[in-house]
Amino acid sequence: MYDPFCSRRSITRFRGRAAACVIIAVVTLSAAGCGCGRETPDTSTDVVSDQPAATVAEVSPGPPVVEPLASALRIPDAVLINQLGEEVQLRSLTDGNVVALNFLFTKCKGICPPMGANFGTLRKTLSKNGGSDIQLISITVDPVVDTPERLRAWSGPFSDLPGWALLTGEKQQIDTVLQELEVFTADKNDHSPFILFGDQKTGKWQRVHGLTSVESLAELLLKLQAARGDLAGNSTAANHVSDAESESFAVSAVADGDRSAESLPTEAASLPDTKAAPPVQSLPEDPTTESAALRYFTDVKLVNQHGQELRLYNDLIKGRVVVIHTFFTSCKGACPKLVAAVAALQDRFGDQLQLVSVTVDPSNDTPSKLATYADQFKARPGWHFVTGEARNVEFALQKIGQFTTDIDKHSNVFIIGNDKTGLWKKAHGTAPVAELALIVQSVLDDSGAEVETP
Repeated sequence: MYDPFCSRRSITRFRGRAAACVIIAVVTLSAAGCGCGRETPDTSTDVVSDQPAATVAEVSPGPPVVEPLASALRIPDAVLINQLGEEVQLRSLTDGNVVALNFLFTKCKGICPPMGANFGTLRKTLSKNGGSDIQLISITVDPVVDTPERLRAWSGPFSDLPGWALLTGEKQQIDTVLQELEVFTADKNDHSPFILFGDQKTGKWQRVHGLTSVESLAELLLKLQAARGDLAGNSTAANHVSDAESESFAVSAVADGDRSAESLPTEAASLPDTKAAPPVQSLPEDPTTESAALRYFTDVKLVNQHGQELRLYNDLIKGRVVVIHTFFTSCKGACPKLVAAVAALQDRFGDQLQLVSVTVDPSNDTPSKLATYADQFKARPGWHFVTGEARNVEFALQKIGQFTTDIDKHSNVFIIGNDKTGLWKKAHGTAPVAELALIVQSVLDDSGAEVETP
């Protein structure tokens, strides 16, 4: 699977089942990995906030993108060691239970602390809502360093409730487990940022990003448990996973290496209803980097302030360094400041950047309104204010992780990417322009070379 918000990838790496990654944080995380950051103290100029990573990780608003796995997860018959020093058979944790499984290591300075904080809060949320039997599992990708004692000390501030097993073991044994689960990477900094969740009883497994909101994760897991009848008669949990909740998720079938189909809507008529999975088409057997990027973003059609129809990938992203953000013209809060920051970036970098401002209020923000708004900020060529049919815009927002059902709660994050090299970063649009400019410059200067682990 191609995920643009991950480390850059060569064409050859697209051919395998490389773990896809997403960089989601106020901290704009290193392109060398999937957002975990390196073990060394973070002194990068890409950091917009000096708060600890666990407190600044931002979860994209709106429904999570849930990706069904092509087949039931193969749980290896391995005996590992939990944070209490007890031997645990992995299958004993998964068989008969609804399970959520993630991967981390304690020396990680980026995505792992927020993922740990999420699992800690999720454990408490599930226990309060009839999900005490749902099993959370975290497997270290650095078993040489991560002893049971270290895992217990690391997880303690997040939660010490039963039902969350942090597992380690001999390196060869852990590597084998990760390979069986198809998440192994030679470099621990490139580990999977996803949560695998499902039910061995039904064989239904899916994945979602590790920084998905705790509320959404809880709803997904409780819904799985309710489907197997474990919550029968429990009105609190049953109400928690009501029909209204199930309609809030956009479930997208996405190809990952050897799978045979991926969502690829290109016409307005073929775009998915937000309550249903999008249609699928066959993938080429040997995708190139460009086609993988196209399949991820798609060429969903949008319209800019000049009334021009534009395709999301080929017209707005392909081959460019881009800055993408969301706003709406009647916004009285952060939007004017966000747009002013984009204007400052255009003044500074000129035609080196493609600037894309996507409205979260397409029913109100017509091209003519966008043109008037753009004029207020003296937008020049290369800066597109885009709208379109509501479902097209919603689909595009989901692709960039910015969809929300409440426009007043839209994200203030800037997505900054270099399509040619595959480097993508995120930063708060309300940060000082000088700091944003440093991040933009780092993306412009990116050569596409892999960064070696220190």
